[in-house]
Amino acid sequence: MTEHAQTPVPPPAAEGSRQAILQAGSLACHSVPLLSPKGTVVGMISSHHERPLLDLAHAQLAALHNLGHQVGRWLLCYRNTVVLDALNHLHTTATSRH
Repeated sequence: MTEHAQTPVPPPAAEGSRQAILQAGSLACHSVPLLSPKGTVVGMISSHHERPLLDLAHAQLAALHNLGHQVGRWLLCYRNTVVLDALNHLHTTATSRH
C-alpha cells in the first residue's frame, strides 16, 4: 500500500530548493525516513520523479526501507563517534590553554 500525502507549503527559506527541484523536472517524490535502531527518525531521504508514481514494487519499497535503516544507523554511529570526538577535542584544546 502506498500513501499519497499532500506536502505542506514549504517555509520561505525553502523556496530556492523547491524551484531547483521543479526546474529539474521533478513533479513527484517518494520519501523514506532514516531510522535509528530504536526507530527514531534521524533524517529523511527522497527520490524525485518526473511524474507521480502509481505504486512502487514491493521489492523497491523493501530496498528503500532497508536503505533507510542502514543509513540511519550509520548517521547515528557517525554522530556518536566522529562528531563527539571532534567536540571533545575542541573542548580539551579550548580549556587547556588557560
